[in-house]
Amino acid sequence: MNDGTRKHRYRGAAAASLVSAVALTFVACADLPDSTAHDGLEPAAELPALTGDESPLTAGESTTEPAPGGEVTMEQAFAIASRAADAYQDHAGAHGARFTVTSGVVDATRLEIGADRTWQLHLGSDLLRPPLTPDVAALIACHEIGHALGGFPFKRTPAQDKQVEGLANGQYGTVSSSESQADYFATKECLPRLWSAEREANASFRETVTEYAKTRCDAAWGGADEQNLCYRLAAVAEDFGRWARWGDSRPVPDLSTPDTSEVTVTDDDYPSLQCRVDTAFQGALCGTKFRGTAIPGLIPPYEQVLTFSPEVEAAAAPDSCTEGPGSRPRCWFAPNATEVDCSGIPELGMCDVVDGQSVTVTCQPDTGVQTFVCPPGGPCGVDEDGWAGCGF
Repeated sequence: MNDGTRKHRYRGAAAASLVSAVALTFVACADLPDSTAHDGLEPAAELPALTGDESPLTAGESTTEPAPGGEVTMEQAFAIASRAADAYQDHAGAHGARFTVTSGVVDATRLEIGADRTWQLHLGSDLLRPPLTPDVAALIACHEIGHALGGFPFKRTPAQDKQVEGLANGQYGTVSSSESQADYFATKECLPRLWSAEREANASFRETVTEYAKTRCDAAWGGADEQNLCYRLAAVAEDFGRWARWGDSRPVPDLSTPDTSEVTVTDDDYPSLQCRVDTAFQGALCGTKFRGTAIPGLIPPYEQVLTFSPEVEAAAAPDSCTEGPGSRPRCWFAPNATEVDCSGIPELGMCDVVDGQSVTVTCQPDTGVQTFVCPPGGPCGVDEDGWAGCGF
């Protein structure tokens, strides 16, 4: 990717964040000098590089108090995340890596993938906003683990460019999975690993499961134990939606009203909150599990994992449900994707008017056509370098 293309992609993303409503979801953090970090629960400013010397607290020594109305303390969240990380130490070890968990070190919860193959799950104070339950805390921990182990499709930012380059030198040990793939991993792989033996707790959800979720779970699973686990996963998917939207006016996600939109290019960032909840539920319905400790789709030459490589998609296909119940929703995942034809749209973007509103239109082969609505009083214009954007 040339510098102009990369500048265009991230400038366009920045413009979008200024003129569009920003969903309160996990967002990617700034690149770190010797590691690549993912996920804050809210948009976060650039963070300094983290080293052991700069950490004010070590694992398990957090003094963070729960947020008002919170149902889980940081100490409890740390124990939950540690259990999840321990459950996947064998997978990390297969890649020369190890999971660690910290609390109180950062404000924004995220996974930091170190060049030395230390995969650090940082629990931030943002985690504690209500209504955080133990099951939601487990889903969030599993989401972070999914960034390391979830596989295809992968994120495509400078952080992943660095990871791909480092793999050739024995660094990092993985390439970060996309946001929704991490959600899918959480309910398809990680939470069942943690909860499958908790039969009594799972069975309690048979009394509260919605008719919609029950019908879908019963169709996917024949045994009572598997159905009960599916009910619990359906419940935590919706609980996560309520937790993620806390404090804003977005509609509460509901499994019975799935996002019916369809992307033409796989979205490696955050889709709608409803789409994320749908993805988590689809993971609960998928009976195809990872075949071992390999990261699905992470195959050489590693540069191809950041492109629309049919070889990468084919390599990962046996580890997921690729069609029907349990498959990843089309609101973010486009199977058999190909690069978009951007002919007719200048490399630096262009201005247009759609439904009487001034918009900026950009196109990149690996992200597709994106249209950003400009705010009132800040119509689209072109700057001295030829970049199209709002407010010029």
